[in-house]
Amino acid sequence: MTTMDRLFRKGLLGRVLEGKAFRYSARYSPEEIERGAAMKGIRRLLSSEYASLHLSYFVEAVSAQDEKLLEELQTLVERQRAELQLKKGGQR
Repeated sequence: MTTMDRLFRKGLLGRVLEGKAFRYSARYSPEEIERGAAMKGIRRLLSSEYASLHLSYFVEAVSAQDEKLLEELQTLVERQRAELQLKKGGQR
């Protein structure tokens, strides 16, 4: 119960009082938790003074894993760059 209460206080579980006990439920899906953890780690790496070095390690790891993943990464970068250009154009 201590663990459940700690997870509730951290915002990972919801709870409802039923009689004299609480009924706990997950507030996030496993995918949402994984995404949050990944984003937190990536942001931490990119906020360091060695961000470019970390990016080069990431690209190296992706290319070692699968060439198709590297192509997907390039597509995602190009798509994001185009979206940023549209936003910049709309702000003028």
